[in-house]
Amino acid sequence: MIVLGIDTSGISGGVALVTESSVVSEYILDVRRKYSERLMVALDFMLRESGLSLSDIAGVAVSRGPGSYTGLRIGVTAAKTLCYCLGVPLAGVSTLRAIAQAVAGLGVTAVPLIDARENRVYASAYVFEPGEVRGVEVVPESLTTIDEVIEWTNDLPGDVCFLGSGAIRHHEILRLRTRARLVLTNPASSLCRPSDVALLGLAALKEGQSEDAMDFAPSYLRPSAAEVRWAEKRGAQ
Repeated sequence: MIVLGIDTSGISGGVALVTESSVVSEYILDVRRKYSERLMVALDFMLRESGLSLSDIAGVAVSRGPGSYTGLRIGVTAAKTLCYCLGVPLAGVSTLRAIAQAVAGLGVTAVPLIDARENRVYASAYVFEPGEVRGVEVVPESLTTIDEVIEWTNDLPGDVCFLGSGAIRHHEILRLRTRARLVLTNPASSLCRPSDVALLGLAALKEGQSEDAMDFAPSYLRPSAAEVRWAEKRGAQ
């Protein structure tokens, strides 16, 4: 089963093709050029280089958020369009869970953090047993502050590892105020990799878990700036 993974949730994203046993191909994108201009070009390149065609894709997985509003809309729209055209199922994957996969199998509690500006982060936590590649969520994803993350981190089991863009931004305070074993500040270790999105989606699809492609929408975890301005305008009337 070949699954296409799409991630457009942050400043780096991309596409990947995976099977149950391997990553066939992966293409990381730099958003200094728009995703909308490059996503399909990257997919076409991967298919040609891998000797595959669109008809070989048996499912599509996409990062559903949290993350960039514009980026998520582009990725989700592309995924839904492909599923509709190809007649294949869709799997939505948490961006935070995909980021946590960087430490899968290491026997740690992963705390993926996505920078949400100011003192805020998108956060969750997953416990990975040694050798286990699918973590168990122990803290639901939410938009919170770095101070609140520090408070609940001390109640987490085992060795704690922070990663993601939020960990990079707040690495000093995390090192000083938590008992974290690791704070990963290498950008390559803190990406939401499209191959991890694809592998998580593949596992979900094999278990019969898929989304309604027509109704599926990103998970932003907070209103957009336009929605906030609209609510403020309505409240002032």
